Amino acid sequence: MRLEVLAQELGRCKSNVCRKARAIGLTRSNRRVLLTSSLENLSKRSKKQIAEKGHPKGALGLKHSKKTRRKIGKKSAKQWAEMRKRPMLLELRRQQQVGTNIERYGTGSPVHALNNGRNAYSRCRRGMRDDLGFFVRSRWEANYARYLRWLEERGEIAAWEYEPITFRFEGVQRGPYTYKPDFKVVEGDGTVAFHEVKGWMDSASKGKLKRFAKFFPQYKLVIIEQKAYRSIERKLSGVIAGWEHQ
Repeated sequence: MRLEVLAQELGRCKSNVCRKARAIGLTRSNRRVLLTSSLENLSKRSKKQIAEKGHPKGALGLKHSKKTRRKIGKKSAKQWAEMRKRPMLLELRRQQQVGTNIERYGTGSPVHALNNGRNAYSRCRRGMRDDLGFFVRSRWEANYARYLRWLEERGEIAAWEYEPITFRFEGVQRGPYTYKPDFKVVEGDGTVAFHEVKGWMDSASKGKLKRFAKFFPQYKLVIIEQKAYRSIERKLSGVIAGWEHQ
């Protein structure tokens, strides 16, 4: 069974299914799994993406010489060897790639978006929200953003932002190296709090939250778990414009 199908059967995001599989030792992130058919499909999706959006660097039709390819290969191997020694660099590279994709295509996974017509993980309903004006990672995050906007309009909070800050855990050797809370909320008295929407609390998420509390005890962190979210939904989903239902 492919992970996409398994995720749909479980009613979960593919990313969460992958994370759980790694946590309990069922898979490895460095495994080699791409078959010839998978590579062919990936190539077709990439060509379709370039045909519709254009080459990201304007290099369509250009090719490197064999000599240049060897140089690029050696340089790339050296860079990856350095990054494996310093995991923080891998995390920074991943964040930059996702940020570029969101800015250019409106989604962090443009190839997957082309594949299923909406986004990489349709059960999560990640993607651009026109009424909000930015990309979100799930339906719950989109609705909670609308809830915060509603609170701000009523004067119950002073301001809010979506994923404005990435906290870095300096000096750690393993486990999570960074944490980006879902929302920064400025309360009426000027107190700054960070809100995290978590419908499913896995071990990786628990590790990040625990490390955040240890490294940044000066900040208030509010966890919006399923019970709290459902309470807001029951009371206000009919009041707040644009609320998305399952």
